[in-house]
Amino acid sequence: MADEIKIDSFSKEMQKILEDYGEDVQTIVNEEVVSVAKEAVKRVKKASPKDTGDYAKGWKMKKKEGRLGVETTVYNSTHGWLVHLLEHGHPIKGGGRAEAKPHVKPVEEWAQKELLDRVKEKL
Repeated sequence: MADEIKIDSFSKEMQKILEDYGEDVQTIVNEEVVSVAKEAVKRVKKASPKDTGDYAKGWKMKKKEGRLGVETTVYNSTHGWLVHLLEHGHPIKGGGRAEAKPHVKPVEEWAQKELLDRVKEKL
């Protein structure tokens, strides 16, 4: 005779299975968020315009535990004020405009796609 499961037991067991799965998903997402952010720092350093090299060396990643999981921020700790000017170009003294050197946007787009791909693969 097949095992019988009372409806109360089934409900509790199903709830536990779903909670465990949710925890597994959150763990995978947290790990991949940090991993992709670290790789994004490497990529944006490599893609950054070079003059003295100080600007490229300033890229860092900050990790924060949030209510919904890990949050990361990739930022330039030494030349934050310069990011927008280099990324989008700017007016120059005496007229004209400095050429834009997009180096953040391509990495941002890569990171968004890469994170989604990695999470899908792990699940």
